[in-house]
Formats: sequence, structure tokens, C-alpha cells
Amino acid sequence: MSKKARQGDGEYMSRYFFFKDWSIPAEYEKTVPQVFPTTAPGNVTWLEDCGHYVMTTFYPYQWDLDYRNPWVFNEMMYNFLFLVIKGMDMIYIDAVPYIWKELGTDCRNLSQVHTIVRMMRMIGEIVCPSVILLGEVVMEPVKAVPYFGTVEKPECHLLYDVTTMCTTWHTVATQDTRLLRRQLDIVNSLLKEYVFLNYLRCHDDIGWGLDYDWLGRNFGTDEKAHKKFLSQWFQGHWEGSVSCGELYNDDPTSGDARLCGNEKAGFEQDVAAMERAVRFDLALHAMMFMQTGLPLLYSGDELA
Repeated sequence: MSKKARQGDGEYMSRYFFFKDWSIPAEYEKTVPQVFPTTAPGNVTWLEDCGHYVMTTFYPYQWDLDYRNPWVFNEMMYNFLFLVIKGMDMIYIDAVPYIWKELGTDCRNLSQVHTIVRMMRMIGEIVCPSVILLGEVVMEPVKAVPYFGTVEKPECHLLYDVTTMCTTWHTVATQDTRLLRRQLDIVNSLLKEYVFLNYLRCHDDIGWGLDYDWLGRNFGTDEKAHKKFLSQWFQGHWEGSVSCGELYNDDPTSGDARLCGNEKAGFEQDVAAMERAVRFDLALHAMMFMQTGLPLLYSGDELA
């Protein structure tokens, strides 16, 4: 589709967000936050070969689909069912909250997104009822839980439990379990039909999407300052830290930073520290396995 769109084929251009000049993209940029401000700033990319701008929320090579065009949904469901026929048991919907774009909004969690996911679930239940829909919603609980839908009108079967994951690492850094206990109480109070996929690590980042309203009310925690502390702790900049991680896509405006690496004992060839690290890692995994929901070991973790 993208090749034909680049060649100026209007039918295929209409499946994306193409703009001849900067006027409309400028309006989007006023209200839509940046996902990767350092590595892929902005939400729009200029295509020199076809003389148009195209909306790219994530990276320049990832063009946003325009679901206002019914062909887009039809083609995506064709791909969905093609994969099911090939034997897929689970279909992963990436970055669900970003699916629908609306000028004048932040293009996050709009009501039309839930309509699209609900339609995907309905088609799946009719054609392939054993196939599971897994949604990636990297949002705080109040915004993530709605993607389960309701018992009467369900959406995703499974959601990544992003908040418990990053709250766990918050607990590692602060050595304070109160926020984690609150988060687990919230998850445990949900309907049994709402199932989270629990994990400690995956291919993606840790965005520090904690319950800052609760932290602020109870402890006077400042969101940006706390994010900075967490990032610095996992970089090894605070006394007592056993980490030497690096920042990925550090955003000085919001304080968010993605972390990678937790290998200090290995770098220092410290046998005793490595033994402690392994015991700690096993303890974190044991806790993750005991949580309500389904545990996930990301590829490579089983080797450790």
C-alpha cells in the first residue's frame, strides 16, 4: 500500500494521513505529544519523493493508518484472519490507544478506538472464538482497564499489566512496598473476566507510568522529580543502587526515560554481588508468578 501511496495513487493515499502542506500537521503538533522526542521527534514526516507530509506517530517508516477509511479496517481484519488460518492462537494489537486520530485532541484513548477493538473482538468470536486478543496499552490503570470493555461488550481478552511492572521496579529503587500493595489491591479487585499479562521485562521500555496522584496526595511526590530519581537510580547514580543501566529516549521535558541494562555485578566480576542479583531476580519472578493473571517470560529470560 505504501509504495502505491508514494506513487500518488489516491486510493492508497487515503488509507494514511497525507498532507500537501504544513497547515494541518501544524495543528496536530499543537496537541499531540511526542512518543520518541529524541530519536523520532514530531508526529509528521516529510516525504521528498512524493511531495507530501504523512503522519508518523512513532517512527518515520511507520505510517499511521486512517481508520476513517473502511478499507483500512477491512484490510486489517483480512490480515488478522490470514494469521489465524496459519495457526496463530493469539493476535497482538500494538499501541492500541493510538489507533484513531482526531484534530484538536491528543489522539490518545478516543472513543472510536474502543469501537474498533470491539469490532475486532466480535469478528474473532464469530470466526475464530478460540483466538485471544492481546492489547498493548501502556497507560495508567484508569486508562488501561477500559480496553477490557465490559462483560456484556468485551474488547481485549488480555492486557499487559504495565503499571504493576513499573511499580515493581519503583519498589526496587525506593525499597517501599506501599504503592505496589495498592496497585496489586486494585488489580485483585477487578472482575475475574479481566485478565492481565504479568511480566518483569520485555522488548519495550519502562515509562514510569505510576499512580502519581496517590503518591502526591500521600507523600508529596513530584512526578517529574520522581521519574528523574528512578532513572538515576537504575543508572547507578544513587548510593545503594546495584544497577548500571542506560537511558533510552530520555525526554527532559516530561522526565520519562526508557531503561536498558542491569549488569553491574557482571561488569565488575563481583561473584558475591552476582549471587545476590540472581537471588533477587528469582524473588521478583516468584512474586510475578504469584500475581493474579498470566505470567510472561520474555524470550531470553528462560536462559537466565
